[in-house]
Amino acid sequence: MKTPKILPLSMNETDFLQRIRGRQSSIIDHRPPHPGQFPRPVRTLPENLAAEFSQRLAAVGGRVYLVNNAVTARLQLRDILETLRQNGHEMETAVIAGHAILRELELDALLPRLGVDIFQMPQAAFRVQDADLGLTGVEYAVAASGTIVAAASPTHPRSASLLPPVHIAVIHQAQILPDLAALAKRIRQDFPERPPSGLALITGPSRTADIEQTLSIGVHGPGELHVLIVTNDADPAPPAED
Repeated sequence: MKTPKILPLSMNETDFLQRIRGRQSSIIDHRPPHPGQFPRPVRTLPENLAAEFSQRLAAVGGRVYLVNNAVTARLQLRDILETLRQNGHEMETAVIAGHAILRELELDALLPRLGVDIFQMPQAAFRVQDADLGLTGVEYAVAASGTIVAAASPTHPRSASLLPPVHIAVIHQAQILPDLAALAKRIRQDFPERPPSGLALITGPSRTADIEQTLSIGVHGPGELHVLIVTNDADPAPPAED
């Protein structure tokens, strides 16, 4: 068997490859690192993680609302539903995951008054695909990227945040972490024995692009994402909800 000859590159070919290497190194040198690659948290708004989270999520099409307690959260939810209906969304059915923060809002009583039938998880898991709205809590949020992080369980499966065309998530401000490095550390602390069967990291509405880079919203997931951040400030005098 003959040994193949390795022909020397011509000067033009060598110059061509050097130019490619130079361009690649230039791109790599100027590309900002992924948040999880920082040896320590790097913040643009270090004093206010909620403000940074809101800024990052708004930049990718999500909508964020800061509310100071459960009363104002219910009022904000009512306003969101009214706006969705005005924009042509049918808001007749909702699937509710089993997060404690959703029970704090007493949605079982509120949503029927707003004309929304409830599919309660996990009993109605087979009806998630028919819901107009998915209402969930989350385990964490990441300020650096505007990401919410939901852990799968029988009472709050991933389908509740993936199948309905509109997803509304409610979180406590204390759940917001600086970046992905802090998220990884927190998961190890909270789940030392066994991690969740799945973690959904959601940053904005569902986005899909084809080979021609034509962007479509809501093809493989919710077309709208709304996040209510409960700051747990002192309760004001409860206003009327109707």
